[in-house]
Amino acid sequence: MQLRRVAFLLSHLLGVFYAFAMKTQSSFCRHLTKIAASVGAILLLVSAGARSRDAAADYVLLNGKIFTATDARPYVQAIAIKGERIVAVGTSEEISSLASAHTIRLDLQGRVVIPGINDAHYHFLPRPPAHQLTLEERDPSWEEVKKQITTTVAGTPKETLINAVIGVAVMDDTDANRATLDRLAPNHPVQLACFWGHCSIFNSSFMRKVGIADKEPNPPGGYYTRDADGRLTGRSVEYANFRLHARLQHMTPESVQLQDARQLFDEATRFGVTSIQVMAIGSRDQTAAIMRKAQSPVRIRVMDFSISGPDQSTVPPRVRDLNNVSVTA
Repeated sequence: MQLRRVAFLLSHLLGVFYAFAMKTQSSFCRHLTKIAASVGAILLLVSAGARSRDAAADYVLLNGKIFTATDARPYVQAIAIKGERIVAVGTSEEISSLASAHTIRLDLQGRVVIPGINDAHYHFLPRPPAHQLTLEERDPSWEEVKKQITTTVAGTPKETLINAVIGVAVMDDTDANRATLDRLAPNHPVQLACFWGHCSIFNSSFMRKVGIADKEPNPPGGYYTRDADGRLTGRSVEYANFRLHARLQHMTPESVQLQDARQLFDEATRFGVTSIQVMAIGSRDQTAAIMRKAQSPVRIRVMDFSISGPDQSTVPPRVRDLNNVSVTA
């Protein structure tokens, strides 16, 4: 831009000198005019080269199969990128013409390129250090779970948190409850979380660990199972279960949360996910702070996992962007 301005000024001065030289017949002015013309021409050439570099793509991806999501040309061979924008798609020959000596060229060698994927519904659920039961099946039997709990209790210190992922078979077994887990693990907090994330089974030691009262009231949108006296029988469903996740996140050391966040980012980039909508079950601001500190390479939007009830309404959203992470209130 500065070179173009200088070239313009010199061309203007060239005109002034030329007019003066013709009027005065001054040899000095004629020589000065020639010098100015030469310098101006050089600067104009340099300026043209700068404009050419400005117009060139930063990246060109060639010799691939690029999905455009358009009916007219669903696939093309090549794509040109400048800054954060796609500036052209077409054949490898066409796109190569947009490259300069400063352009980075990538030969895809027939590989497929698609737009980045958006994960529209994700829950960040870090947990404090615990012993995880290694069950053979995704939907293990209640007998297998009981055996592993007994073995783990015998081999770990008291107050060690015991976690397991269970399925329908355990959830459908009425013996899988607080009373049974209390007999199996009276001094170990135990939580058996269903693999779809909306329910769990726990014992009294776990209730004490996360601060659940013996007759904890049901939150809007969820419930705890109870006996005839209203005492919790060790199962949480929907938003009652999400309350447990929120308390567990609050208890999780920052170093563990950062490790979990970076694992999320690694998986996202490996699968081509470039943006994630995080429904914060725990603290929205704490979750956003962790995502920022972990230096997310993908775009993250953290929002309250909204809930409405007779005495609680959803707050209108407001978005604030910072370091690739935005927050919706």
